[in-house]
Amino acid sequence: MSQPESSDKRLNQIVRWAEQQTGEEKDWSADPSYLVPRPIERLVNRIENSSSSLDFVLAFQGTGKSVAASYLKWRSGNEGEKLQRVLRVKLKEPGNIIHQIFESMLEWDVEVDIQSAMQMALLISLHDYTKSNHSFWERLNDLRSDRDISERAYWTIDSVQSGTVFDEERWGTPEFGPILRILPERKLRPVEEEVVLSTICSEDGHWVNALVFDSPDYRRNDVRLASRDMDELSRLWQLLLTSKGWTGHFVVFMQRELNIQHFFVGKGDKILLERFKPEELVHHYHECFSDSFPFTAEALLQLAAFSNGNFRRFKKYISRSIDAWGALESRNLAPTIEISLVKEAVTDRELAADLEAELSRLFSGEGANNACRLVSFVMRKNGTVNQKAIAKELGLGEDVVGRVIRTLEEEKYLKRTRTAEGYIVSLA
Repeated sequence: MSQPESSDKRLNQIVRWAEQQTGEEKDWSADPSYLVPRPIERLVNRIENSSSSLDFVLAFQGTGKSVAASYLKWRSGNEGEKLQRVLRVKLKEPGNIIHQIFESMLEWDVEVDIQSAMQMALLISLHDYTKSNHSFWERLNDLRSDRDISERAYWTIDSVQSGTVFDEERWGTPEFGPILRILPERKLRPVEEEVVLSTICSEDGHWVNALVFDSPDYRRNDVRLASRDMDELSRLWQLLLTSKGWTGHFVVFMQRELNIQHFFVGKGDKILLERFKPEELVHHYHECFSDSFPFTAEALLQLAAFSNGNFRRFKKYISRSIDAWGALESRNLAPTIEISLVKEAVTDRELAADLEAELSRLFSGEGANNACRLVSFVMRKNGTVNQKAIAKELGLGEDVVGRVIRTLEEEKYLKRTRTAEGYIVSLA
């Protein structure tokens, strides 16, 4: 007997939702089902209803830090009664913060008015330098004579030398790349800083209302690099406030496990971004699809536990389980997905691989492997197991298991409860 057509339609809807990527760069209006962390909702309200703030969003690895930063930028700039002009900067590596902001402003997905202000500031800065430096003027002449440059680059050079507005209607956006490549290194950094500050504090009143920085993923022993980045961000914040009179929201997303004790972090509000609880993920699924279909309540809760609070992983495991269920010849005899099928569909190898990316930042060598095995073991035991049983089942010494669990407790992966039978370990 086949399932009713309405069930097939519901299943197709769930499959489309599960396969839709919750990536860092996307059209958020196309995914209203994204589970927004409550602290991010509160931060959106703060940006909309106050004039300025200094906020540090602290998130453990794997809790969706970059996705939340991307959503914050989209939500503040596209919804609400007071639309904000938001610049989100994904810091791809430690150091050179100003340069990375400058590069972000050149990217195509920056808001048009921010990019226009940046291009105008860059034209003015390069024109002023060209007027005062005859040798650079000559180098620009040589560049204009190069047959390999595009017409857009040619007319960009003409605008820089003449100080005239670039004809965007005819040529599109200016092409600064060839000019920046011949600009002396000693001049490039001051130009970038001047342009960044002038764009954020544009004199035409179109200021950037909020700056959102998504810090790179540092390793656990990279505290010194992270502190240097905090030094640079602090300097930028001071420059904006003191030399430009800027008022706006300065938001930094950073890794919580680094536990950086920096004076700049102490000046702002700390916003903790926690992992989603399994019950929260299940509740969100019910809000989207009314109930647990096609899973049993127990199976859906197990998938939520497997995801370790990661929304994107939760959707991936749902998709994986539905695929396995669809491949069963006896599917018509099993109208729901049971917990046994979920545990088969999401293999130990996949759980370990997904955890490894996070835990390798906390452990090295064999320690990372032991941590992955331990967390996935607790997950498969419905989130609760005796610590001595873990050591026995995994073939590890109790002292090794104890050390690993202590670290995982500190990082909010696991928690322990003392009982008469010893420590009971469960998901945090």
